[in-house]
Amino acid sequence: MIRIEFKKLKNSKLFLPIILLPIFSVGYGTVNYYINREILNLEWISLWTQVYLFYGLIFFPALIGIVCAYIWNNEHKNNNFKLLFSSSKSFYNIILSKICVVFIISFIIQIYFLILFNISGSFLNFNSQFPFEILYFIIIINLFNISIICIQCYLSLKINSFAIPVALSIVYALLGMLAAAFAKIPELKYIFSNANMTFAMNHFPYKSFSKLEYFKMMTYNFLLTIFFIKLQVRELKNKLK
Repeated sequence: MIRIEFKKLKNSKLFLPIILLPIFSVGYGTVNYYINREILNLEWISLWTQVYLFYGLIFFPALIGIVCAYIWNNEHKNNNFKLLFSSSKSFYNIILSKICVVFIISFIIQIYFLILFNISGSFLNFNSQFPFEILYFIIIINLFNISIICIQCYLSLKINSFAIPVALSIVYALLGMLAAAFAKIPELKYIFSNANMTFAMNHFPYKSFSKLEYFKMMTYNFLLTIFFIKLQVRELKNKLK
């Protein structure tokens, strides 16, 4: 099923925003760093704070929304659900295959972003070594992205539109940003763990999380993932009627 899903994406325009948005983020952040390099004197770390914050909070969740919307929009077109239901695969198999495809693409996007970041830093001729600790945060953030993927997949399955789920992904990203930055209810920042981790990376390497904080973020992500997978199964059953 995963291979079939990737074939559906072949020759699509999906990869245009995937290529351009990280370039814009790294380019804009690099220019901002260069202008303020006398103040931002931690080289790689300072550059990272300039390129990743807005990308991690807004652009990356939006890219996830775009990928999810595109994948499910293919099924909405010409009522392809009938063809989808004619396969011998279970609802869970169909849903999980799409989630896996989005997860793989999101991981590739992050690797691509890191490559652009490395290229940018190389042009700036930094004396310090590349901070490989960033890779740890990227891996953790990608794992926490699974709940966002499940939420966006549900919205894209539920709503027969490409633009609306993408717009909702930006709304979700903004809510996460507000929850992580200004939450009067402390638990909210653990629910929006992706935004919470992104803010932490903006203070890298001075910000870290306790085992309890990681446990809370993992628990909320797990619960959100299960909940929205079940909602997708229910939605597919409704479409079968």
